[in-house]
Amino acid sequence: MTGALVLAIFLPSTISDNRGLLDPPAGKHGFLTVKGEGFAFEDGKPARFVGVTIAKDSIFVDKETIEKVADLLARLGVNLVRFHHLDDT
Repeated sequence: MTGALVLAIFLPSTISDNRGLLDPPAGKHGFLTVKGEGFAFEDGKPARFVGVTIAKDSIFVDKETIEKVADLLARLGVNLVRFHHLDDT
C-alpha cells in the first residue's frame, strides 16, 4: 500500500478524530518512569502509547507529505513513531 493511498483513506472529513488523546506539549508531565507493571510520568499520570512504524522509502518524503502524515497521525491519536530500516538506506 502506498503512502498516497493510506492518506486518501483518512480524509480530514472523517468522523474519527482522536487528537483529544494527545496531551501536548511533550514533557509537561515530566520524565517517563516504571510504575508497577506499566509506565507513568513523574507527576503520576499513567502513560498510554499508540504507535506506528514508518519504514524504508516512507521515511524519505517531501515536506508536504510529512505535514500530511503528521496531521493524519495526530488525528489517529498516535504519540509514538518508530523509524525502521533507517540504517539500511
